[in-house]
Amino acid sequence: MVGLPARGKSYITKKLARYLNWLQHDTQIFNVGDRRRVVASGHRSAHSTHGRGSSAGSAREAFRQNLGDGQTNGSKSMQPSELAAHILLIGGSAVETSPEAGTKDGVAAPNIPELVLPEASQNEDNSNEKEGEQESFDQSASFFDPENKKAADLREQVALESLDDLLDYIMYANGSVGILDATNSTLERRAAVMRKIRERAGPDLNVLFIESICVDENLLERNIRLKLSGPDYRDKDPEASLADFKARIAIYEKSYVALGEYEEKNNMPYVQMIDVGRKIISHKIDGFLSAQAVYYLLNFNLTPRQIWITRHGESQDNQSGRLGGDSELTPQGHEYAEALTQFLCKQRKEWEIHELDRHRQSHFPPTAGDLTPPNPHCEDEDDIREKSFCV
Repeated sequence: MVGLPARGKSYITKKLARYLNWLQHDTQIFNVGDRRRVVASGHRSAHSTHGRGSSAGSAREAFRQNLGDGQTNGSKSMQPSELAAHILLIGGSAVETSPEAGTKDGVAAPNIPELVLPEASQNEDNSNEKEGEQESFDQSASFFDPENKKAADLREQVALESLDDLLDYIMYANGSVGILDATNSTLERRAAVMRKIRERAGPDLNVLFIESICVDENLLERNIRLKLSGPDYRDKDPEASLADFKARIAIYEKSYVALGEYEEKNNMPYVQMIDVGRKIISHKIDGFLSAQAVYYLLNFNLTPRQIWITRHGESQDNQSGRLGGDSELTPQGHEYAEALTQFLCKQRKEWEIHELDRHRQSHFPPTAGDLTPPNPHCEDEDDIREKSFCV
């Protein structure tokens, strides 16, 4: 994800992940802000803190352990070709062991290369040896100032650790799609993300940047105020929180570079969503899953609605116990159809009343518990009454 704060990135991300999971493409979100709040509050950072991401880390560690066992256990020793495949899979290099390595049950041990894991992986394991508290940070707007070197280093570390978890999920836990939910609003950060992906996953892992932009000032103001009930400002003075959050946005805006010229020069796929789907721009979409994501974003709709699902009324084939066919309805089936008509008409009127009531009681700014972003398509009561009705 790419975009300034309060542009609806997390909302879009959650809906996209739900859609892709519904299509049976295992998808997981890795939210950098969630991790940042934990680490900056004084708790040590740890890999695999994102639910199913923990299974990715466990799978990776189990894989490494099995690999180590295979090199020391005579019955499980890997052939050089097997070891090469493992090295290709998890990275690292091979170092030839000494010919004097010894024997096993009177048989000379094969001269199999020793696996050297990537430096980042070794450091990662060491980083978890010490547990406990570390320095905590005030997470007000000044925390996000690039001049705040310690905070900037921590934020960079948290972002890349989250990306590591995402790559573990894809490479070791059979995930199909990982979504890095963060601002990624500078060219430098996006370049660092791409370097990490290519270093660990090679050239074949598709990457799609999705940027959310808000041009509509009313929509943006509502999104900003919605943040006041979020985890960074919950139970704090709303006026001071609003001022602080706007100061945070101003800091991000100084170095913000939208997707566009750089990505196009480097043939990088991207999508820009303007005002949560009012306008969509796409570039170099490559691959089936990327196309699926873009298809969903093209049909992104914030409008609240009801969906009713029913079978047809009883048919003659139903009555006789036959499967298939397209027979007429029985008299009871016709009764059901008439009753269904009356039911849906009643439900439609109740829905309109419900939506009008919600609209009249909406809070501006939103209060705690208002979790749905404002609907830009329902600005007045006539909009609600004129919605199409499909059967």
